[in-house]
Amino acid sequence: MTALFKTLKRARLQLGLSQESLGRKLKIPQNHISAMESGKVDVRASTLTSWARAVGLELLIVPRVVVPAVEHLKKRMTNSTGEIEEGPAPALYEVTEVDD
Repeated sequence: MTALFKTLKRARLQLGLSQESLGRKLKIPQNHISAMESGKVDVRASTLTSWARAVGLELLIVPRVVVPAVEHLKKRMTNSTGEIEEGPAPALYEVTEVDD
């Protein structure tokens, strides 16, 4: 199972959604949700987008050069149980005054 599908499954479980209830939201049979989560089927981009949004996530395609910043921000917002904390994102850096 890829990291993407692990993340989508974790988000579904954190929301207390069964595969069946997610399937109803997405208008997809439960057995197809199971096949997608286990990586047994190719998933269309539109399905991934709908699935991510149904579990409170957003798919983004970003330039590779910004991936480290995105990963750093995600790490800073993740609590000890692996859940993303709600609320404003922490600053990536702080500017402090320097005495002359």
